[in-house]
Amino acid sequence: MYSLYLKLFPWPEPCRVPVLGANNAALLPGDKLGVGNSDFKELAASRFSLVDKSILIAELCDVGDKVTLVLRPRRFGKTTNLSMLRLFFERIDGESKHEHELRRALFGSMKIAKERPDVMMNEFGKYPVVFLSLKDVTGKTWNDMSRLMRTTISQIYNEHTYLREHLNINEKAKFDRIVNEDSSQSFEFALRELMVFLARYHQQKCIVLIDEYDAPISSAYHNGYYEDAMHFLRPMLSSLLKFFGKGRV
Repeated sequence: MYSLYLKLFPWPEPCRVPVLGANNAALLPGDKLGVGNSDFKELAASRFSLVDKSILIAELCDVGDKVTLVLRPRRFGKTTNLSMLRLFFERIDGESKHEHELRRALFGSMKIAKERPDVMMNEFGKYPVVFLSLKDVTGKTWNDMSRLMRTTISQIYNEHTYLREHLNINEKAKFDRIVNEDSSQSFEFALRELMVFLARYHQQKCIVLIDEYDAPISSAYHNGYYEDAMHFLRPMLSSLLKFFGKGRV
Protein backbone atom coordinates (compact mmCIF):
# COMPACT_ATOMS: atom_id res chain seq x y z
CA MET A 1 0.00 0.00 0.00
CA TYR A 2 2.89 2.37 0.68
CA SER A 3 4.22 1.95 -2.86
CA LEU A 4 0.70 2.59 -4.15
CA TYR A 5 0.57 5.80 -2.11
CA LEU A 6 3.85 7.02 -3.61
CA LYS A 7 2.56 6.38 -7.14
CA LEU A 8 -0.74 8.08 -6.44
CA PHE A 9 0.61 11.32 -5.01
CA PRO A 10 3.33 13.25 -6.88
CA TRP A 11 5.16 14.86 -3.95
CA PRO A 12 8.42 13.75 -2.30
CA GLU A 13 8.44 10.72 -0.05
CA PRO A 14 7.24 11.72 3.43
CA CYS A 15 9.46 11.43 6.49
CA ARG A 16 9.19 8.13 8.31
CA VAL A 17 8.74 8.64 12.02
CA PRO A 18 7.72 6.20 14.74
CA VAL A 19 4.08 6.72 15.67
CA LEU A 20 2.45 5.47 18.86
CA GLY A 21 5.11 3.35 20.52
CA ALA A 22 4.31 0.52 22.90
CA ASN A 23 4.55 2.77 25.96
CA ASN A 24 2.01 5.24 24.60
CA ALA A 25 -1.06 2.99 24.61
CA ALA A 26 -3.01 1.74 27.61
CA LEU A 27 -6.13 -0.31 28.22
CA LEU A 28 -9.13 1.54 29.62
CA PRO A 29 -11.28 -1.29 31.01
CA GLY A 30 -15.03 -0.94 30.60
CA ASP A 31 -18.21 -2.90 31.13
CA LYS A 32 -18.33 -4.55 27.69
CA LEU A 33 -16.47 -5.14 24.44
CA GLY A 34 -17.28 -3.06 21.37
CA VAL A 35 -16.78 -5.80 18.79
CA GLY A 36 -17.14 -4.37 15.28
CA ASN A 37 -17.71 -0.83 16.56
CA SER A 38 -15.30 1.83 15.26
CA ASP A 39 -17.13 4.90 16.60
CA PHE A 40 -14.72 6.33 19.17
CA LYS A 41 -17.32 8.63 20.73
CA GLU A 42 -19.73 5.75 21.33
CA LEU A 43 -16.97 3.51 22.67
CA ALA A 44 -15.74 6.16 25.09
CA ALA A 45 -19.14 7.43 26.21
CA SER A 46 -20.77 4.02 26.70
CA ARG A 47 -18.01 2.48 28.81
CA PHE A 48 -16.77 -0.04 26.30
CA SER A 49 -13.29 -1.42 26.96
CA LEU A 50 -10.98 0.75 24.91
CA VAL A 51 -7.29 0.93 24.09
CA ASP A 52 -6.24 4.49 24.85
CA LYS A 53 -4.16 5.64 21.88
CA SER A 54 -4.94 9.30 22.46
CA ILE A 55 -1.27 10.26 22.70
CA LEU A 56 -1.28 9.79 18.92
CA ILE A 57 -2.99 13.19 18.81
CA ALA A 58 0.02 14.84 20.44
CA GLU A 59 2.47 12.94 18.27
CA LEU A 60 0.78 14.15 15.11
CA CYS A 61 0.76 17.72 16.39
CA ASP A 62 4.43 17.54 17.38
CA VAL A 63 5.58 16.10 14.05
CA GLY A 64 3.75 18.82 12.14
CA ASP A 65 3.75 17.02 8.79
CA LYS A 66 1.35 18.29 6.14
CA VAL A 67 0.37 14.71 5.26
CA THR A 68 0.58 11.59 7.42
CA LEU A 69 0.05 8.08 6.09
CA VAL A 70 -0.74 5.52 8.79
CA LEU A 71 0.05 1.94 7.76
CA ARG A 72 -1.10 -0.81 10.10
CA PRO A 73 -2.53 -4.34 9.67
CA ARG A 74 -6.24 -5.04 9.41
CA ARG A 75 -8.18 -4.81 12.69
CA PHE A 76 -5.47 -2.66 14.24
CA GLY A 77 -7.95 0.15 14.94
CA LYS A 78 -7.14 2.61 12.16
CA THR A 79 -10.79 3.60 11.65
CA THR A 80 -11.31 4.03 15.40
CA ASN A 81 -8.20 6.20 15.57
CA LEU A 82 -9.46 8.41 12.75
CA SER A 83 -12.79 8.68 14.56
CA MET A 84 -10.86 9.75 17.67
CA LEU A 85 -8.93 12.38 15.72
CA ARG A 86 -12.14 13.79 14.32
CA LEU A 87 -13.81 13.93 17.73
CA PHE A 88 -10.80 15.71 19.19
CA PHE A 89 -9.95 18.22 16.48
CA GLU A 90 -13.30 19.11 14.93
CA ARG A 91 -14.81 22.55 15.36
CA ILE A 92 -18.55 21.86 15.28
CA ASP A 93 -20.78 24.69 14.13
CA GLY A 94 -23.66 25.33 16.52
CA GLU A 95 -22.18 23.20 19.30
CA SER A 96 -23.21 24.56 22.70
CA LYS A 97 -20.70 25.17 25.48
CA HIS A 98 -22.23 22.25 27.39
CA GLU A 99 -21.90 19.91 24.41
CA HIS A 100 -18.33 21.10 23.88
CA GLU A 101 -17.40 20.33 27.48
CA LEU A 102 -19.06 16.90 27.34
CA ARG A 103 -16.98 16.10 24.27
CA ARG A 104 -13.82 17.31 25.98
CA ALA A 105 -14.68 15.23 29.07
CA LEU A 106 -14.49 12.03 27.00
CA PHE A 107 -10.72 12.58 26.86
CA GLY A 108 -10.44 13.52 30.54
CA SER A 109 -9.21 10.12 31.75
CA MET A 110 -6.95 9.53 28.76
CA LYS A 111 -3.24 10.04 28.24
CA ILE A 112 -3.69 13.13 26.08
CA ALA A 113 -5.31 15.02 28.99
CA LYS A 114 -2.94 13.73 31.67
CA GLU A 115 0.36 13.94 29.81
CA ARG A 116 -0.24 16.70 27.26
CA PRO A 117 -2.59 19.31 28.72
CA ASP A 118 -0.98 21.83 26.35
CA VAL A 119 -2.42 19.97 23.37
CA MET A 120 -5.81 19.75 25.05
CA MET A 121 -5.72 23.49 25.65
CA ASN A 122 -4.47 24.60 22.23
CA GLU A 123 -5.80 22.06 19.73
CA PHE A 124 -9.10 20.65 20.98
CA GLY A 125 -12.10 21.62 18.85
CA LYS A 126 -10.02 23.99 16.75
CA TYR A 127 -10.31 22.85 13.12
CA PRO A 128 -13.03 22.19 10.57
CA VAL A 129 -12.73 18.53 9.58
CA VAL A 130 -13.58 16.67 6.39
CA PHE A 131 -13.91 12.94 7.08
CA LEU A 132 -13.93 10.83 3.92
CA SER A 133 -14.46 7.07 4.21
CA LEU A 134 -13.90 5.18 0.96
CA LYS A 135 -14.51 1.77 2.52
CA ASP A 136 -17.74 1.13 0.62
CA VAL A 137 -16.91 3.03 -2.57
CA THR A 138 -16.44 -0.05 -4.73
CA GLY A 139 -18.28 -1.71 -7.58
CA LYS A 140 -18.20 -4.09 -10.50
CA THR A 141 -18.15 -1.20 -12.99
CA TRP A 142 -16.97 2.40 -13.04
CA ASN A 143 -20.59 3.55 -13.26
CA ASP A 144 -21.35 1.71 -10.02
CA MET A 145 -18.35 3.23 -8.27
CA SER A 146 -18.92 6.76 -9.56
CA ARG A 147 -22.51 6.65 -8.32
CA LEU A 148 -21.33 5.63 -4.84
CA MET A 149 -18.66 8.32 -4.94
CA ARG A 150 -21.23 11.01 -5.71
CA THR A 151 -23.39 9.76 -2.83
CA THR A 152 -20.44 9.78 -0.43
CA ILE A 153 -19.43 13.33 -1.37
CA SER A 154 -23.05 14.48 -1.18
CA GLN A 155 -23.32 13.09 2.36
CA ILE A 156 -20.23 15.05 3.41
CA TYR A 157 -21.74 18.24 1.98
CA ASN A 158 -24.92 17.52 3.92
CA GLU A 159 -22.89 17.55 7.14
CA HIS A 160 -22.07 21.20 6.43
CA THR A 161 -25.31 22.67 5.10
CA TYR A 162 -24.90 25.64 7.47
CA LEU A 163 -22.31 26.93 4.99
CA ARG A 164 -24.87 27.46 2.25
CA GLU A 165 -26.22 30.77 3.51
CA HIS A 166 -22.70 32.20 3.47
CA LEU A 167 -22.05 31.39 -0.21
CA ASN A 168 -22.54 33.55 -3.28
CA ILE A 169 -25.14 32.70 -5.94
CA ASN A 170 -22.82 30.57 -8.09
CA GLU A 171 -21.40 28.74 -5.08
CA LYS A 172 -24.91 28.00 -3.80
CA ALA A 173 -25.93 26.56 -7.16
CA LYS A 174 -22.88 24.28 -7.22
CA PHE A 175 -23.42 23.33 -3.57
CA ASP A 176 -27.01 22.31 -4.35
CA ARG A 177 -25.96 20.23 -7.36
CA ILE A 178 -23.49 18.32 -5.20
CA VAL A 179 -26.08 17.73 -2.47
CA ASN A 180 -28.57 16.49 -5.08
CA GLU A 181 -25.94 14.21 -6.69
CA ASP A 182 -26.44 15.88 -10.06
CA SER A 183 -24.39 13.81 -12.51
CA SER A 184 -23.88 16.87 -14.74
CA GLN A 185 -21.75 18.40 -11.98
CA SER A 186 -18.05 17.58 -11.79
CA PHE A 187 -17.27 15.92 -8.45
CA GLU A 188 -13.47 15.56 -8.68
CA PHE A 189 -12.80 18.83 -6.89
CA ALA A 190 -16.03 19.07 -4.90
CA LEU A 191 -14.36 18.27 -1.58
CA ARG A 192 -11.54 20.70 -2.21
CA GLU A 193 -14.15 23.41 -2.82
CA LEU A 194 -15.94 22.39 0.37
CA MET A 195 -12.67 22.88 2.22
CA VAL A 196 -12.40 26.38 0.77
CA PHE A 197 -15.88 27.14 2.10
CA LEU A 198 -15.03 25.67 5.51
CA ALA A 199 -11.73 27.51 5.82
CA ARG A 200 -13.35 30.79 4.82
CA TYR A 201 -16.23 30.38 7.28
CA HIS A 202 -14.17 29.17 10.25
CA GLN A 203 -11.07 31.26 9.45
CA GLN A 204 -9.03 28.12 9.98
CA LYS A 205 -7.43 25.53 7.71
CA CYS A 206 -9.07 22.12 7.48
CA ILE A 207 -7.98 18.72 8.64
CA VAL A 208 -8.74 15.96 6.13
CA LEU A 209 -9.17 12.40 7.39
CA ILE A 210 -9.36 9.69 4.73
CA ASP A 211 -10.22 6.12 5.69
CA GLU A 212 -9.44 3.18 3.38
CA TYR A 213 -8.27 5.32 0.47
CA ASP A 214 -7.09 2.16 -1.28
CA ALA A 215 -10.51 0.39 -1.32
CA PRO A 216 -11.78 1.95 -4.57
CA ILE A 217 -8.36 1.60 -6.20
CA SER A 218 -8.23 -2.11 -5.39
CA SER A 219 -11.80 -2.64 -6.58
CA ALA A 220 -11.11 -0.82 -9.85
CA TYR A 221 -7.94 -2.83 -10.48
CA HIS A 222 -9.63 -6.19 -9.91
CA ASN A 223 -12.72 -5.30 -11.95
CA GLY A 224 -10.98 -3.89 -15.01
CA TYR A 225 -11.68 -0.14 -14.83
CA TYR A 226 -8.52 1.03 -13.09
CA GLU A 227 -7.74 3.86 -15.53
CA ASP A 228 -11.26 5.27 -15.35
CA ALA A 229 -11.16 5.23 -11.57
CA MET A 230 -7.70 6.78 -11.35
CA HIS A 231 -8.74 9.54 -13.75
CA PHE A 232 -11.17 10.59 -10.99
CA LEU A 233 -9.36 9.54 -7.81
CA ARG A 234 -5.92 10.97 -8.51
CA PRO A 235 -7.02 14.61 -8.91
CA MET A 236 -9.56 14.29 -6.10
CA LEU A 237 -7.15 12.91 -3.51
CA SER A 238 -4.21 15.03 -4.64
CA SER A 239 -6.28 18.21 -4.46
CA LEU A 240 -7.40 17.33 -0.93
CA LEU A 241 -3.95 16.64 0.48
CA LYS A 242 -1.66 18.83 -1.59
CA PHE A 243 -3.18 22.27 -1.33
CA PHE A 244 -4.44 22.42 2.25
CA GLY A 245 -2.92 22.46 5.69
CA LYS A 246 -3.34 19.19 7.55
CA GLY A 247 -4.10 15.75 6.18
CA ARG A 248 -4.26 12.23 7.56
CA VAL A 249 -4.79 9.07 5.54
